[in-house]
Amino acid sequence: MAVHAGSRHAARVGHAIGAQVVANRSVVVVEDDAQMREALNSVLDAGGYRAKLYATAEAALEADAFAGARCAVLDVALPGMSGACSCPNRAERSAPLSVTT
Repeated sequence: MAVHAGSRHAARVGHAIGAQVVANRSVVVVEDDAQMREALNSVLDAGGYRAKLYATAEAALEADAFAGARCAVLDVALPGMSGACSCPNRAERSAPLSVTT
């Protein structure tokens, strides 16, 4: 989007869009390794994000953790259900997805 220096409307639109993005700082983390889960939490917290931490895909689904989340970090090598399988309606969501092994 081109923004002209004298355009107050463009500045307001950009500010409103930026405010909307910053408002949702929730990230779902599904990781069975406690140390990795806490390391991801520390990094996300330092970046201003609020991590929702789960040790299993089943626990994340039971808590409806993906509803409204900005993005998700999923371990695909979980015992039980794979993290990649836990993200419901993935094709319908536009939120980024990061997969770890």
